[in-house]
Amino acid sequence: MSYIDKELKCVEDNAPFIFSAGEQEVYEGKGFTPPKRCEKHRAIKRRRIEEQENKIHSPFSPRNWNKDK
Repeated sequence: MSYIDKELKCVEDNAPFIFSAGEQEVYEGKGFTPPKRCEKHRAIKRRRIEEQENKIHSPFSPRNWNKDK
C-alpha cells in the first residue's frame, strides 16, 4: 500500500501535526490506530504514565511514617 504524509490535529491543543508516510506504515504494521496527539503531547502523556507506574511499584511508601508521634 502507498502512504502519503497526512496532517492531523492534536486533541490536546488542536495544533496540526504531520503523520508521516513512514509512521503510517509502522502503525499499520503493528495494528495501531493513528495518533491523537502531537509528538510533544505524546511525550508528556508517556512521562505522566511512567510517573504513575513508578508510584504504584515503589517499594517504599511513607504514608504513615510519623503516625505514632
